[in-house]
Amino acid sequence: MNARYIAALALVATAVTGMAQAEVEIYGHVNKSTMVYDDGQDTEFNVVDNNMNRTMFGIAAEKNLHCGLTASALFEMDHATNRSSNITQNNTAGTQSTPTQNNGGVNMRTARVGLSGNWGGVFVGTQVTAIDDVFYRDLGPAGNVIGPGVSAFGGGVQFRNSAGALQSLGGTALTAGAMTLGFNGDLEIADTIQYNTPVFEGFNASISAQQGGNLDTALRYEGEYEGFKVDSAIGMAFENNAATTAANELETTLQAALSVAHESGVAGTVSYVKQSLDNKTAGVEDPMGYYVKLGYAWDNYGVAVDYSKFSDPITTSATDNELSSYGVGAEMDMGHGVSLGAMYRIYEADVTGLSLDDIKVGAMTMKVQF
Repeated sequence: MNARYIAALALVATAVTGMAQAEVEIYGHVNKSTMVYDDGQDTEFNVVDNNMNRTMFGIAAEKNLHCGLTASALFEMDHATNRSSNITQNNTAGTQSTPTQNNGGVNMRTARVGLSGNWGGVFVGTQVTAIDDVFYRDLGPAGNVIGPGVSAFGGGVQFRNSAGALQSLGGTALTAGAMTLGFNGDLEIADTIQYNTPVFEGFNASISAQQGGNLDTALRYEGEYEGFKVDSAIGMAFENNAATTAANELETTLQAALSVAHESGVAGTVSYVKQSLDNKTAGVEDPMGYYVKLGYAWDNYGVAVDYSKFSDPITTSATDNELSSYGVGAEMDMGHGVSLGAMYRIYEADVTGLSLDDIKVGAMTMKVQF
């Protein structure tokens, strides 16, 4: 672990535990997996960090002020040296087919302060953006192995053609991660100021402004009706692009999701994303995608299947391209914050003019919370 992060963590821990009359929570989990992928030519075994919900450690503190406001601080770090979403092929002669991916080890992911009251809350610092959680709303079971983070396992593996050659399109490597518009479990973290409204009749809204001028908004709703739980959200991100004439610049992103779970154990989720491009070149279409999941939970067990499709995600080429994915997963809650899971997923890429092999990924996971 990097010495500066150890020092920073120790400083924060000392500060929050020394806050008079403050409520302090220390939490986290370790989430590791074994993963096997088949790219049509090779089958490789890997020990990875589960990018659906990476190993992390956090400290949260709140303190009630005399003026009626509540001050808060949140500090989180995650650990990922071999992300399940980044593993890719290595064709260098004399080396392992899949070398360990060095993704930075311990990383700071949240460091923010805030003030809140009956009017809501304002938070400043390094944090997730307002739209970050919209596509990921999911009440379904087996969420540690299968969910809207479609390319969390095997997202970095590159498609091969029928001759075994790794494929790219318009200079972009053809991977599931690129073709799912980045929905691989990663958090969208930025230096922002964010306002969250109070919850009213199950509704709450957020708006965040990033350093650089990007603006995110989101509206969420959570509720319960006669045995049903509902979790939904819709959000829009606006990109503050420089005054250039660059081709196919991302202008806006629309995300929406609806997840419903019944007390019988049945649950379903639907998510949607649509991007709008500026200065489009001839033949390039706005990317879009959707995700559907159906699951069933009973006792300490849960199973789920899903399907997703993303159209024209590679915008560096006018060639028609799309990705379809089919997944199945199961998870067992062993109690005391410990869970075991397994998943299997198939990625199918359809690119005009190319004959591509499917990518198949399987994984077994263990998560321990504290």
